[in-house]
Amino acid sequence: LAHNKMASSGVSHFIKIGVSITLGAVVIVAAAYYYFKKKPERPSTLRDSEQRVDDEERPPREAKAKENGRLPEEITSTSRSNDEGTKEESVDTEEAVTKDIEVAKDWKMRGNKWFGAENYKKALEYYENALKHCPGDCTKDMSVFHQNISAAYERLAHHPDVAEEDMKQYCLAVIQHCSQAISLNKLYGKAYARRARAYGMTLSLKEALYDYIAAAVLDEAIGRIVVRDMHRLMGHYSEVLCQEEIKRKTWPPGGSSTLSKNLSSQTVDSLLQLGTRLKCFTKKDLQKLWEGQEEGEGVSEEEQREKFEREPYIKAVDAFKERNYLKAITLCEEAIDTGSEMFRPHSRFVRVILLHLWSQTKLALEELDAAILMPQITKEMLLYCYLMKAEVLLKEVDEVKELEKEKEKEVMDVINLALTVDQNNPDIFLFRAKAQMQRGRPMEGLEDLRKACMLDRDSPIPIANLGYGLFKVAALTQSNEMIAEADKLFKEGIETFPKSALLHSTYGSMLQDLKRFEDALSHCEQALELEPSNAKHSYNRGLLLLQIGKDSDVEDGIKCLKTAVELDPYSANTYKGLAFMESQNYNMDGALECYQKAIRCLTSKAPISDLLIKHTMLAAQVKIAQDLEIDVETVIEKLDVILKEIEEAQ
Repeated sequence: LAHNKMASSGVSHFIKIGVSITLGAVVIVAAAYYYFKKKPERPSTLRDSEQRVDDEERPPREAKAKENGRLPEEITSTSRSNDEGTKEESVDTEEAVTKDIEVAKDWKMRGNKWFGAENYKKALEYYENALKHCPGDCTKDMSVFHQNISAAYERLAHHPDVAEEDMKQYCLAVIQHCSQAISLNKLYGKAYARRARAYGMTLSLKEALYDYIAAAVLDEAIGRIVVRDMHRLMGHYSEVLCQEEIKRKTWPPGGSSTLSKNLSSQTVDSLLQLGTRLKCFTKKDLQKLWEGQEEGEGVSEEEQREKFEREPYIKAVDAFKERNYLKAITLCEEAIDTGSEMFRPHSRFVRVILLHLWSQTKLALEELDAAILMPQITKEMLLYCYLMKAEVLLKEVDEVKELEKEKEKEVMDVINLALTVDQNNPDIFLFRAKAQMQRGRPMEGLEDLRKACMLDRDSPIPIANLGYGLFKVAALTQSNEMIAEADKLFKEGIETFPKSALLHSTYGSMLQDLKRFEDALSHCEQALELEPSNAKHSYNRGLLLLQIGKDSDVEDGIKCLKTAVELDPYSANTYKGLAFMESQNYNMDGALECYQKAIRCLTSKAPISDLLIKHTMLAAQVKIAQDLEIDVETVIEKLDVILKEIEEAQ
């Protein structure tokens, strides 16, 4: 019995111990469960810096989480609080914010996780909290946090389902926070690059170009990345700027005395030469035409002369020679409406020339079609109307590439119409050669130039065109035989026409391209001696001296360019050359002024676009140098690398 009693009490004792252990375990588990459930969310750590938004922004391995709409275990383990807890953590009141850089970096790290999982709105909350916790003296960190926020807004702006208005607001937020980042760290290249993209999306193109250049100057690695975006932006920006500039030149020019004179002497000389062939500008020829058709009984010669001088077209000729082109074209319109019928074709033709030079293609073509149908038009005038129409159409091909094939066929059809008027006119073949060269058919072009030389042996013009045409084709085909033929042709032409400034000037240009500088300089100087008032010859000599590059030559070259400006204040090429020289001497204000003057002198889309970009780029470099407090020489040197890459891309 005693034994049994002891055994029974032992079992009871062990049962009590077991129950106690069980109850204790339950209590411990319950306490642990309660503790872990109510424990505040702690930031998870990142291995190295693989998820840093302010550095690489590479897609993380957690990105697959977006497939099921939740974060993977590594992230969710840090945020298993209830909705109320999450809300309390993500919204800090000003009173509760602790300014601690380590806390701020904690928030940023956790924001990077949400960013990597492509939950950009959640990432924004964490980045904004990082900014709130950042002490005011940690400016570099604050700059990074602003950059993180802008990165999240940028991703939201690029979401495929984002509404246009929301996209604009996101872009404005990107610009705002990038600007804050730059204000805290003005050497932050990545902030400039991101702000440039946002400016581009909001069509603030000038600001975008500035930021791309700044980013490239500040960070060579970023520069290599943004060069493609920068190139694309430059193309679009030049198009916008060009359209704005062309609008300011839209016909009629609104009485602008500046625009009304902006035709270079070289252009005017070629027009006068063409007009002389057509007897459009020589008063002696015009008076003969007048006297032959305006004979009347009882009218004295003096009265006829006075009536002749009062003719609107005759006044237009005087205005044209005085370079008052706006007055000339107005008088041509008056001559078409109220002047003598015999001068109406002349008036239309001169008006077409001026419209063409002002890039008013549509109006010029309408005027030409009207002139061709006029009953008073002569056979010779009809021929040159066809050729002028071909010239206008060629210019349209240059500016509207989409119409290239259609317009090129129309050009050739018009030239063929001119051939039906006169098959032996050398000017037809000169025009057709130009069209063939532009169509990428150099051999056919050379054939037409040879034909023009055969038909007109009394003029140096076909020789100059054929010689330079041979040289250009030789450069494309690398043909030494053609270069030798061109050289021989120029020498023979100069022997035949020793006083032809055109031949000396064109031959000098060819020799300059061949780097035979001394021979080129000799012919440039002969051309200048023959025509000292021709700005083109001073300009060519100046460029050649600058290319030779000796100190004395450079100084003399600049003087030649300035002389060319004095002789012809409306030559865009001369101002462009001066702008280049001023920029080489780091006189940026002078360079910018010369570019502006060159732009005002132009009417064609392509050269205007080219110069507008040069001007805008230079202005941006000057401003960047001032803003970053660095030498403009440094900015230019660093940007040269980017520009070379852009040229290669083009």
